Amino acid sequence: MLTESAMLPDRTGAGLREVDVLITSHARDGRQVRIGVECRDHIQKPDITWVEQVVTKQADLELAAVSPWARSPKPVTTALSW
Repeated sequence: MLTESAMLPDRTGAGLREVDVLITSHARDGRQVRIGVECRDHIQKPDITWVEQVVTKQADLELAAVSPWARSPKPVTTALSW
């Protein structure tokens, strides 16, 4: 299932945080799997700070993986997972 602008609870107790696109499915063993997609519109090439923020968000929202996408001259399209 795809959800745009999904609001998820932060495990640090900071309240709800937005994920641009949330993909929810179930693994063969029945576990729920959540994957986030983060999108940005950058004028410049995205820097390591943004990528680190996305990785931190993945951990805080307990996502199985996150894929950062940026519209810029050199987009970031690498999926990050643990």
